[in-house]
This record gives sequence, C-alpha cells and structure tokens, in this order.
Amino acid sequence: MDNKNNQNNSYQDYAPRQQQSNEPYQSVYQHQQYNEYGFPTSQGQMQQPQQIMLVKAEMSGMAVASMVIGILGLLGLHMCGAFLIGIPLGHLALNKIKYSNGRIDGRGMAIAGLVMNYIPAIGIGLIMLFSLFLRGFTSTLTR
Repeated sequence: MDNKNNQNNSYQDYAPRQQQSNEPYQSVYQHQQYNEYGFPTSQGQMQQPQQIMLVKAEMSGMAVASMVIGILGLLGLHMCGAFLIGIPLGHLALNKIKYSNGRIDGRGMAIAGLVMNYIPAIGIGLIMLFSLFLRGFTSTLTR
C-alpha cells in the first residue's frame, strides 16, 4: 500500500498543473504588450527585428562543364570520347550540390549534362555491341 502511494505522489509531482479560472478560455497572450505598429514588445521595450541576409547560390562549375560537354557531344564531339569526362563531372556536380545545403546551385544543368552525355555513350556502346555481333556472325559464315 505504501509503495502505491509513493507512485501516485511521484506522478502528481510531474503532472502539469492547471490554473483555476472563471473564464472558460483564457488567452495565453493577455499580458503581452504591443508597440504602436502591432509588434510584441519585450518588457515594455521594442524588440529589434532580426536581419535576414539572402545570398545568391554559387553556380557549380562542374555542372556547367558537364552540360557544355554534353552539348558538344550531341553536336558530334562524342567521337573524341568527351562523354567520358562529362559523365563523371555531372555525377560529381550532383553530389557536391546535394551536400552543399543550398550554397551551390546548378542541379538542373548537371542532370541535363548527364542526359546529354549518356545519349552518345549508350549509342556508341550499342554500335560496338552490334559490330561485335556482326563480326562474330560473318566469321561463322565464312568458315
């Protein structure tokens, strides 16, 4: 019995206390003071507004480079293997943008560069597979 009373007492110590009031609903902010502009004041003095500085995000150079290489690859530079540089640049740019907390911008450019670099890479890969298949097929016919 004594143990049960100790548990109830300990619960009452931590239970939130309710204030008795005649009004059914009482505003928490009734003692707040406001200045002539309608802003709350602190102990009769006006609070200073917080300054927020907006800083423009820096553009990722790797994302721009990936997109430029992708455009050049679609225009015919893909034969030089430029996509071998553009694809890793695009992935590195996306990773850097992801972990920059908004300081670095250019996610759209990085994605566009990746798409434009993967198109020639996949095309050249398919051409190489087709040529290997064709070479194997013709070598079995000539035997």
